[in-house]
Amino acid sequence: MLKVLIVDDEAPIRKWLAFCVEQIGSFTVVGTGKNGLQGIEMTQNYHPDIIITDIEMPGMSGTQMLKELKQKGMTPYVIVLTSHENFQYVRDSFQYGSAEYILKTEMNQDSLREALAKAKSVIMQRITDDENRSDESARKLIRSVLKEQALEGFTYKTLRDREIYLENDLLIAIDIYSSDDLGPREIRALLAQDTSLYHVKYIGYAEGYTMLLANLHEGHSFHKLVERYDKIFKDIRGALGFSDIKSSVSELSDAIREAHARCSLAFYEVDRKIFWNHQPGIQKLPLMDHWRASFSKELFAQHFEIVISMKDQILQEIKEKKPTNLAEVKKLARFLITTLLYFTLDTTDDLEKKVEEVGEKVESAATVDEMIGVIQQVYVPFQQRINKNKTYSETVQKIVSYIHTNYGDKITLASAAAYVSFSPEHTSRIFVKETGMNFVTYLNNVRMKHAVELLEQSNKRIYEIAEEVGYPSVSYFSTVFKKTFDVTPNEYQSRESF
Repeated sequence: MLKVLIVDDEAPIRKWLAFCVEQIGSFTVVGTGKNGLQGIEMTQNYHPDIIITDIEMPGMSGTQMLKELKQKGMTPYVIVLTSHENFQYVRDSFQYGSAEYILKTEMNQDSLREALAKAKSVIMQRITDDENRSDESARKLIRSVLKEQALEGFTYKTLRDREIYLENDLLIAIDIYSSDDLGPREIRALLAQDTSLYHVKYIGYAEGYTMLLANLHEGHSFHKLVERYDKIFKDIRGALGFSDIKSSVSELSDAIREAHARCSLAFYEVDRKIFWNHQPGIQKLPLMDHWRASFSKELFAQHFEIVISMKDQILQEIKEKKPTNLAEVKKLARFLITTLLYFTLDTTDDLEKKVEEVGEKVESAATVDEMIGVIQQVYVPFQQRINKNKTYSETVQKIVSYIHTNYGDKITLASAAAYVSFSPEHTSRIFVKETGMNFVTYLNNVRMKHAVELLEQSNKRIYEIAEEVGYPSVSYFSTVFKKTFDVTPNEYQSRESF
């Protein structure tokens, strides 16, 4: 809904224009004024998209009004009303921003409808052009703020370079998440009739997320705004996080982070959609890198009960502390899954496909319970095998001992089968049945366990460690290590926490 301001010194014309505009649809009249002075005041208060104005008016002419508005940086679409006698004034008005004129002698509903249709087309194209120019820069700004990489205090220039025209007045950030594929344009249309905000900027900064930045008109209640948006978005799947009201653009970083943190609470509190006075959780879980390292070490040491306990503890921490950095939360969830899959499954195309499929499920999870459900689906078979195979048969114990003794050499399933005097096929079958993984996967796990010990406890170079644990190729060793621990051997070795 585009906002229209009417300025004319004749009351009957103002009333007739207001009636016609409202009848056309897609437009709403936000005010009427009788001269240029009132036109300027109403433009500053209501921020119309379109001004319909007469030229000759007492107090201040339409031309002077347009000149002053241009000097103030306010450039709505202007339709000038004129007569044949003062057409020179129309030409003068063009240099101050008018775009269309209607002869009063020929003015009727059809000519008005045609002029407004043209105005709407120009305005929508202008919006599209503005978005294309500024959105990428604005997106980067939002992302940097959320990553705490942006300067704390924004300046007018910082914002205006990104087509963000906020004033040092009541301002707010609203983070809107939609799982219905609503982007900035759809949300703008949804909120078109809301007049409580001005200088509104819609920034789509991530899939499903739109950050709304705006000033709040004085006299408009924040609580009423929240209630109104609750009604507008009641049938939309998603969530809204409102920042507290700020009084300066220098506080915009805080507003953006507050809005995003509150919006993130919907991941944990599925029965709510609007979050405005809620205390958000911590940004990210502490000691996350330490958890990853400890989890991997226990897994490859085959301390399975500890692994299950750690997994449950991590998930409980997520639910209780509600970290607002959902990207980090889901990254940790993927780690818990992929590390286990690489430990238990063969490194084949099927494994890569499985890892990708489960990773996509984690990314698409809309709630913490849904995400945890994906993790548990992977862990249930693993736990069942643990409970079933707490002890191995004598043959499998011999194979396990053979691997632990000779992991640094070039051993194969065939050499292990010869060691226990069975065929490779039979050896593979009983080994998978009892351990839950094939020979190659088990061997790689043992090698990774010893590689970690050497990285932590020795000063050996990476290539020396690779050779010692049975990898003649440093490149292949690094590839396996990266898949296993989510970091390269060099990164692992350099971390202070390790």
